[in-house]
Amino acid sequence: MLSIDYTNPGFAIPLIALICSIYLFYKLLATREVIIKEYPRIKLFHQGIILGLFIAIIGFILDIFNDIYIDGKPLINLSLEQMFLIYTLFAIIFVTSTTLWLSKYAEKYIDIPLVKARGMLLGDVNVSPGLYLFSSKSKAFNFFLNLIDKYPGIILARDSPIIIKEKHTLLKDIPIYWITKIEAPNSIHPSRLPFILHSLVEFMKKERKPKVILIDGIEYLVIENDFESVFKMLATLKDHALLTKSFIAVIIEKDAFSPQQIALLKKEFKMLEE
Repeated sequence: MLSIDYTNPGFAIPLIALICSIYLFYKLLATREVIIKEYPRIKLFHQGIILGLFIAIIGFILDIFNDIYIDGKPLINLSLEQMFLIYTLFAIIFVTSTTLWLSKYAEKYIDIPLVKARGMLLGDVNVSPGLYLFSSKSKAFNFFLNLIDKYPGIILARDSPIIIKEKHTLLKDIPIYWITKIEAPNSIHPSRLPFILHSLVEFMKKERKPKVILIDGIEYLVIENDFESVFKMLATLKDHALLTKSFIAVIIEKDAFSPQQIALLKKEFKMLEE
């Protein structure tokens, strides 16, 4: 004779957990391709959760069958140790996939490191701390190289680090961050202005000493965001540069901006070496 004690927590709780797990399992499978396409860094996490949920579903089913009796005997007679092993396996897979995802997430959001370059002094730059605009890429790099021997520095650019270091051999030890949508080492997505701003501000604040920053690719940031957002970011960087006595060189292509935008840029920031 079949008998089920529906009031028994050992039956009711696994049943509720089973229903929730099956629903979540279905949703994760249904959105798998979209999620992995939009957020490739969480692929391992997503697959780990699916596998972990599958094992958990099996565990919940066995746990429920363990509380269903036929003629006074459990339908499946699993020991506490066996059930513990099943749930432990689920926990291991869940924790492992979560850890892998967090490590990938941390790589993307970690602060830009502080690096001190040596032996790169090409002359003196007689300007006060602040943010400066350059219409000439070569002169902006020269400005950066003039200061990099004195102060720690970094580069944020639209060109890849390989291309930049091939053109400027003196920059081989300088950290270069690539503004791009593709997943690559030291890459930063162009739409992440708050992260770019936060990272550069934190870099300037470190060790309470002046820093030097070169930014190339402002036009691309404007395309992926909007002029007003990028302008506000530059204005904030300028204020922090003044507070930390740091120097920021920003390369701009005048043809990429309207006359009104150029006028606004020149009003807020000084243009060097036109």
